Amino acid sequence: MKLIPRGEYRISITTACNMKCVYCHNEGQSCFAQLTLDDIDLLLKNSYDIGLKSVRLTGGEPLIHPQIIDICKLIKNKYNLQVGINTNLIKIDVMRELLENNLVDKLVIGFDYYDSKISKNSPVGESSAVIRNNILSIKDYPISIAIDMVYNDNREDIDKMFEFCLSNGIEIKVLENIENKSAEHHAEFLDFMKYLAKKYDIELITSKEEFDQYRGYKDNIRVASFFNSLCYDKKCNLCKNMHLRVSANGNLHWCALNDDGGINFKENTRNNILKILE
Repeated sequence: MKLIPRGEYRISITTACNMKCVYCHNEGQSCFAQLTLDDIDLLLKNSYDIGLKSVRLTGGEPLIHPQIIDICKLIKNKYNLQVGINTNLIKIDVMRELLENNLVDKLVIGFDYYDSKISKNSPVGESSAVIRNNILSIKDYPISIAIDMVYNDNREDIDKMFEFCLSNGIEIKVLENIENKSAEHHAEFLDFMKYLAKKYDIELITSKEEFDQYRGYKDNIRVASFFNSLCYDKKCNLCKNMHLRVSANGNLHWCALNDDGGINFKENTRNNILKILE
C-alpha cells in the first residue's frame, strides 16, 4: 500500500481570504468553498495508518476560518499530528490563541514588500510594518517560523527581508512565481539566488531528497530555501512526491494550480484516498 508523500496533507480549509493577492492560485480553486471540522475529522480518521504525520493548513486564509481553533485541536490533540499553518498573519489575535494553547508547530508567513502600505501584492491588507511587528511579537514561541516571498521583480524587498530574517533567527523562503514559466524569468530567479547566497555568505545545497530545490545554510543552520518552480521544468512526478493536497471542496489532488482530476474524499472516503495514491 502506497503511503501519503512525506506523510503530509496540505489542506485548504477555506478559499475565503482577507487579502486579494494578484498571483494567488488559491490551491487550484476559483469558487468559494470551506471544509468543516467534521470533514477534516472524516479525512484524518481514514488516513491514520497510511503514513500521515503532519497537516499543513492553507487557504485562502486559514486564520479566518470560524472553526480554526477547533480544527487545530482536532489535528494536534485527537490525532497527535504536527500542525503547520500558511498565513498572512493579519489575524494575530487568533494566532496568539493557537500558540498559547500549543496548537501550532510550524508557521509560514506570506510577505512581498518589506516596507509598504500593504505587506503583499494585494489591493487590501495590513502594512508591512504591522506584519513585521506581528512576527516579532511571536518569534520567541517554541515553533518553527518562516517567511515566504514570491520572486516577482521585488529584489530590494527580498534583500531587506533576508537581513531581517537573519537578524531574528527566522528562515526565509523565496519562491519562483509558478505562473511565470519564461526562460528569462527562471534565469533571473537563479541569478538572484546566487547573489543573495554570496552577499550573506550562505552555502547552497541541493539534493534529490529535497526535490532538486536549494537550501541555504549558515554555520550549519538552515536559514533560507529557494523553490525554483517545478512547473517550469514540468517535473510533475517530483511535485507529486512533496505532499498530497486537499481542496476546500473536498478534492484530493496533486497540482497547486488546479484540482482537475481530483477525487473527493467526502464519499467512499477510504477507497478514494487509496485511489488517489495509486
